[in-house]
Amino acid sequence: MKCKNEQKKWADQIENLKYWQQQASGKQKSDISQEIGNCCKAHKRISTLASQIGAVNTQYNQRVSQQHMETAKRRDYIASNFGERGRGWKERMHQRALIRKGQKCDCIKGSRG
Repeated sequence: MKCKNEQKKWADQIENLKYWQQQASGKQKSDISQEIGNCCKAHKRISTLASQIGAVNTQYNQRVSQQHMETAKRRDYIASNFGERGRGWKERMHQRALIRKGQKCDCIKGSRG
């Protein structure tokens, strides 16, 4: 979010300078042109950084989703292959997750609150 704010700040600065450039003449116009160039470089750097951060976030989210799928497979395997003890463990993990999310459910017999 901070990158987007910085991008907007630089874009607004560039637009403001362009307005003043149209009003200026001579050396002042040249100085403003140079300042616009510097602002454009900064805007481009922050835009590139924002794009790179977005790509890293996407990759991270994909890895987290993949890990959640693997965890679900293993959880279901334990519940299916370790009898009553495995099913009880799965239910306790489910209850723990609900509590963590603030959705406690006491509808299961023998659940620990």
